[in-house]
Amino acid sequence: MSAGGRNEFMAHRKVVLCLLGATLAASLFSGCSGKKSDPVTVTVWTYYNGDQLDTFKDLTEKFNDTVGKKDGITVETKSLGTAEDLEQNVLAAADGEVGASEVPNIFSAYSDTAYTMDQKDMLVDLSGYLTDKEKSEYVEEYLKEGDFSDDGSKMF
Repeated sequence: MSAGGRNEFMAHRKVVLCLLGATLAASLFSGCSGKKSDPVTVTVWTYYNGDQLDTFKDLTEKFNDTVGKKDGITVETKSLGTAEDLEQNVLAAADGEVGASEVPNIFSAYSDTAYTMDQKDMLVDLSGYLTDKEKSEYVEEYLKEGDFSDDGSKMF
């Protein structure tokens, strides 16, 4: 891989991890009571492999050992192979297909899959969870891709 390609991959990887982290945080804050007596398990499906999967697992483990332990939240991650494999599994779960797993709390998705899940009313709008300052820290094109309203009022 060329130096330019590696830099682009690392930048993309960082953005993907940050966006997923923001999604994870938003889901946790909206769906968890924070009471240790009511433990919560959050499932996350990805298409990560190799170093990206290792990094994500490390971040998840750190979360589980710190904030998660304190607040009674456990994050379980699962890589489903390729992005196409992940999409097929997410849509099968959403459609309630025989043999499909339950829909995860959080999943990685390209905009077409996210749009389909939004049409099924199975996504949480993240626009109310990020301030303008926080949004400014992300790649603008990625935020636009997840903005199905074209005005920032509905963001996935």
